Parts: sequence; structure tokens; C-alpha cells
Amino acid sequence: MKTTRSFNIILSVLQMFVGITAILGGFGLVSDPSGAGMEVPLKLLENSLFTNYLIPGLVLLIVIGVGNVLGGIATFYRHRHFGNIAIFLGGFLVLYIWLKLTVKYGLKRPLFEVFERWEAKNDTIQT
Repeated sequence: MKTTRSFNIILSVLQMFVGITAILGGFGLVSDPSGAGMEVPLKLLENSLFTNYLIPGLVLLIVIGVGNVLGGIATFYRHRHFGNIAIFLGGFLVLYIWLKLTVKYGLKRPLFEVFERWEAKNDTIQT
């Protein structure tokens, strides 16, 4: 994949930022799976397969966190597969966020629910 150096630096910084913040968040969830240390209520997991935040925290820490840090390094040094790595990690992040929204708002149209609630909140603020 032929890219400019500035593109590689921007993508690498973005991947490193996502990775470092995911490592911090994942470590917080793994170290206290109840979520109390990060002020995340267990109520958010009511409709999910999980009883605590250990498994979501491990996925956040290992796959999204460490994966994006390693992907950022691969991008910075222009590893021959850095584009594929970035696409995979970005797609996994989108899937992870979609699953979190699905768990929080139910299986029916999770993004529709988010936008509907956001719009209702903004309407009450403006009036």
C-alpha cells in the first residue's frame, strides 16, 4: 500500500490514542469487575450475557488496547500489512461499540434508539 508519511503518522497516532485509552479502561474494568472503581453501574449489563465487567474489560484491554498499540507501531514503521491491520482493528472497534449499544438499548435498532433519545434530550434543553 503506497501512502504518504503524514498519513502514516496520523493513523499511527490515532491507533496509539485508541489503544492507550482502551488499555486504561480495560485495566480499570479487569481490576474491579463490579465497575464501581470506574463508576460504571452493573445495571448496564442487565440484558447481556455478562454478570460483571471482566470479559468486556479483557476484550477492551487485549484486543482493542494492545491490538491498536501494536497496530500503531506497525503503521508507523509501514509494515507491509499495516493497512489490513488498521481495517481489522477499526472494524472490531465498530463491532464492539455496536454490541455495547445493543446490550444497553436492546436488540431492536440500537442506533435508532440512541439518536431518538439524544434528539428528545436536545428538544427538552432547547424548550
